[in-house]
Amino acid sequence: MARFCKVDLKTIHNWVDRQQIEHFRTPGRHLRFRRADVVDFLKRFNYPIPQDLVPRKVVVFCLTADPAFTTAARKGCGSEIDLVSYESVLDLGLAFGQSPPDVLLLDVDSMADSLDLVRSLKKHPTAEPCQTILCTQREFSDDLAAADGIDACIPRSSLRDLRATIEKLLGP
Repeated sequence: MARFCKVDLKTIHNWVDRQQIEHFRTPGRHLRFRRADVVDFLKRFNYPIPQDLVPRKVVVFCLTADPAFTTAARKGCGSEIDLVSYESVLDLGLAFGQSPPDVLLLDVDSMADSLDLVRSLKKHPTAEPCQTILCTQREFSDDLAAADGIDACIPRSSLRDLRATIEKLLGP
């Protein structure tokens, strides 16, 4: 906190004593601050927000050949989630290699080889934290999906619930 504000540690203690910033203390009496409280304090007193504290958007890569699916998925994600759509498995794989997304959304009805993609990606350590959502009009067994590395399945008609599914997978 002192480093962010370019002040002495004693100044931070003074701010705490004046109740200018929310805090808590560890059992050893060390000061601790929640990220949101620090950002709020910095904004209130016109300090620049360090890049480390800026929350980033959740990134979803979507593999589909159907533009209507992309449109519905974007609406289902809302503005807080960055959805990037790919029609080509190769393009998606290249983008994935540069910067893996938080979530991979697969439109199985328009991309026949999407399950093969998931199997291949899940073999690589960089893909491990990425959650995979399968979207289809067909019946799909959750057991079969789990065996293929799919973390969630949603019907194509439920894309309006996509954000809730993503939040459930990624947690708070």
